[in-house]
Amino acid sequence: MLFDIDQDIVEADIHKLVNERFEEGLTLEFKASGALSNSGDNKKELVKDVSAMANSAGGVVIYGILEKEHAAYALSPIDGNQFNKEWLENVIYSRIRRKIENIRIVPIRIGGKIEQTVYVIIVPESINAPHMADGKYYRRHNFQVLEMDEYEVRGAYSKQIRTTLAIEDIDVMKGDFHEVRLPGEVVKYSVVDLNYYLRVGIRNIGNSIENHFKIYASVPTSLIRDHSTVRDLKGKIDRHEGSNTILVAASNSPLFQNELATVLGFGIQITGKNKDDAINEVIKIKLYYSGGTDEMAISVSELITHRELSLGELIYHKKLEL
Repeated sequence: MLFDIDQDIVEADIHKLVNERFEEGLTLEFKASGALSNSGDNKKELVKDVSAMANSAGGVVIYGILEKEHAAYALSPIDGNQFNKEWLENVIYSRIRRKIENIRIVPIRIGGKIEQTVYVIIVPESINAPHMADGKYYRRHNFQVLEMDEYEVRGAYSKQIRTTLAIEDIDVMKGDFHEVRLPGEVVKYSVVDLNYYLRVGIRNIGNSIENHFKIYASVPTSLIRDHSTVRDLKGKIDRHEGSNTILVAASNSPLFQNELATVLGFGIQITGKNKDDAINEVIKIKLYYSGGTDEMAISVSELITHRELSLGELIYHKKLEL
């Protein structure tokens, strides 16, 4: 979006749009001063534009800039005495159902004069879409505002109850380790083995509660420290595929909006025997839930460090090699 919902907007920003010939598109529309009036048609166009933005990807409607060939061409200021911010809010909120939350209207006074006003209307993508304007539903398509077909309206309503989950991160907790201090003036250590616990975090980034989800992790079998650690943390062994062990965990309680849950955890061990292989290994995570799937693949060498050294930089103690 051109402007963030809480961004400070100043007169220089408006001049930049014109000077650099910013182009209209899915999330940006320019309107000349004549587009604001007390006529029913102009009010209808205003709420069509705003509701279409909310029903699509969100965007910015700017009243007070003349466009030519779908690009900002010249300033076309509005008399703020005749059409003020409250007038705009009244038209928008009285003719759009349901109410679009968090719309922001910013009046920019060109040269500090109220008679030379540009209105920047910032419309967020709405989680409550679709919104009806004067009895109809609209959406954006490139430079156009189109009336939504029945299946699009139905899809927008179903989107309200569709959940969205995401694999947020893999949290690495360092466990016990065994190392030998090497002789010499500079302190160096030779590692015997390193133990880590990995926990997979899942976050609900949607606007609905998710009741059922399942997560799988494909982990190189040679790295799994102890199968009991899988049970102790969260999850269980589901099966083996080639040289990998497939771990699985399922939800046992709902995941609420913006809630983060640790669903699966397991322990791995890096030794002198498996270190060289571990550098090239990848752990793959896949999440299944009612609204879709998500997946993540991350190399073991990116996850593991010891004394600020990467896995490839560590020296392993040969005599005590496991």
